[in-house]
Amino acid sequence: AASLNGFVVSSNVYQASTDAEGNKIMQASITVRVPSEQLDAALAQIRALAVEVQSESVTGQDVTAAFTDLESRLRNLEATEAQLVNIMDRATKTEEVLAVFNQLTYIREQIEQVRGQMKYYSESAAMSAVTVSLIPDVLAQPLEVGGWKPQGVAKEALEALVRAFQDLATGAIWIAIY
Repeated sequence: AASLNGFVVSSNVYQASTDAEGNKIMQASITVRVPSEQLDAALAQIRALAVEVQSESVTGQDVTAAFTDLESRLRNLEATEAQLVNIMDRATKTEEVLAVFNQLTYIREQIEQVRGQMKYYSESAAMSAVTVSLIPDVLAQPLEVGGWKPQGVAKEALEALVRAFQDLATGAIWIAIY
């Protein structure tokens, strides 16, 4: 992300499961934002780092209509604000001034909300979001050989000896009864 003038939005590493030996199998998800013109380069870099790409989906959203609607709404709100300022300048009674002031405050709040939405759309269009799920390649993991413990071997041998005596006793009982 940094090499393409982007930034990390979120990063999450979590334990997905455990293998037969009780080792943790970790997975991760990361979301980065890069300039829209760098999207292809970012995807190429991610593909180059991957052992296997299991799925890929690229989607876009056209916000032109919504942005145009916001521009119209902003013009209307600004015109309303100008009219309210004129009315407030001509108001003589305290009640009239307070009523117009309250309306003017409400309209200015609406203007700020519309400007915020427009800014969000502009920044969203300038940056592409890329979300990657990282799943470890178990076959690429280093081979781990457990430590040899003599007491473990002795225990297994003793258990095998007891099972052998049990099997002999079971066989003798079967022969005697049969």
